[in-house]
Amino acid sequence: MSTTTQELWVARDNIDQTKLATVKLGPIKEDEVLCRIDSFGLSANNVTYAVLGQSYRYFDFFPTSDAKYANVPIWGMATVTDSNSSAVKVGERVYGYFPIAQHHVLKVKAAANGSKEGWFYVPREHLPEDRKVYNQYFRASADPFYDPRHEGEMLLFRPLFWTSFFLADYLKENKYYGAKTVIISSASSKTAFCFAFLAQASGIRTIGLTSPSSVPFVKSLGYYDSIYTYDQISSIPKDSTVLYVDVSGSKALATDVFNHIGASNIRRSVSVGMSNAQEAKGTFPGETEIFFAPTWIKKRQDELRDQLPRLQAKAWKEAMDRVDNWVKLSNGHGPASVEKLWKTMVNGRTAPDVGYVMSLWKTDAGSKL
Repeated sequence: MSTTTQELWVARDNIDQTKLATVKLGPIKEDEVLCRIDSFGLSANNVTYAVLGQSYRYFDFFPTSDAKYANVPIWGMATVTDSNSSAVKVGERVYGYFPIAQHHVLKVKAAANGSKEGWFYVPREHLPEDRKVYNQYFRASADPFYDPRHEGEMLLFRPLFWTSFFLADYLKENKYYGAKTVIISSASSKTAFCFAFLAQASGIRTIGLTSPSSVPFVKSLGYYDSIYTYDQISSIPKDSTVLYVDVSGSKALATDVFNHIGASNIRRSVSVGMSNAQEAKGTFPGETEIFFAPTWIKKRQDELRDQLPRLQAKAWKEAMDRVDNWVKLSNGHGPASVEKLWKTMVNGRTAPDVGYVMSLWKTDAGSKL
């Protein structure tokens, strides 16, 4: 049976330009399942996927029929509505990587151990090996990080938190490159404050950079030892060695920090996101490293093996115990709502204390939220 679905595409050369596409999905083939995408988190993380869509091949996960446009990946919850796979049953709910769409077909790679452990893989041989982390889909019935009471929060924070978790792990393994202080841009963004939460627990001093309007929210989090607005950079003390963590993607801001602190006092500069796509232009100062989480995740999976899930479970529980104090959830339904929010996010105009859980379905009839 064929299915007609809607997808929200973005122009490859201008992610602020969108197109609502109607796509016909043919009958599913052997080992394929049809998923109804119930809901998904939408944040600056997805904007980063789009900005890096071509260079990091995020646009290659879900190809479109129009070479001018691309699908932006999201992390969502879906319900299996049809299955030609012995490993996945109709009615199962799964969490994983999808396009912004109403339906999507997944080809399931049969794996007996995965079936028992509550997950399955989708083979994507055209992508590099280090993208494998995006190919794992978790069954809600056996997902250790799924809690129906916090489904919305999970959709929003799970990809962001793990980026922050593995960045903190990476920097801790490298002893923060000898720095005594970490300066974090876009301090109100979810990736930034999740990282600050983890870094502060390691004992390193944290300084947050944010806009004046976000100062009250950033202070309320309690994860920054000091907070400065972007026009107060010249007031930051220069009495400590510094690690600069860029979450904004702003090269101009990074240059201001380097000029004030002094290149000799900056032990390392790491970029991990682009909370404002409009500022992600130019060149970073110094030898700024782009942190690509999947590469480090694969390394730590090989090194820590069974120990890693226990460390993740502990960190995730600590985060979810606090999540109610972090943001208010806002649910949006329908293509117009998703498209409007996307354009707002691309231009960096969303409130820091709101988290968005969206669906292309016009009502919540397709959602379990």
